[in-house]
Amino acid sequence: MRDHYDFSEMKGRKNPYIKYLKQPVTMRLNRDTVSWFKAMAAEAGIPYQTLINLYLRDCAVHKRKLQMKWATQESAVSQNRLAIRTGDTNQRCAETLTPQPLSQGERGRKPGKRARE
Repeated sequence: MRDHYDFSEMKGRKNPYIKYLKQPVTMRLNRDTVSWFKAMAAEAGIPYQTLINLYLRDCAVHKRKLQMKWATQESAVSQNRLAIRTGDTNQRCAETLTPQPLSQGERGRKPGKRARE
């Protein structure tokens, strides 16, 4: 084997598998969601990030869409009143949460940044 190889005349070639590589992404997830995926990953014996990727990939391949129906302010209030009257206070939080529209100033702001007054 030679002590020195001359690579100056070699032509580089682009990676033909570049389209199959993964893209790094930063996401903010709830702690309970991450804990659930970590527990499932421990059972399966794979890293939890791989499990999340597999789950999202399965949703994308099968074109699964999340079915969400946001409650209006009036229906959320009436559901709370009904729960109080009937004593059913164990309703899920997601049923009574109402999304609040962002103000014009909050739309472009990064999370955690306060508006200047």
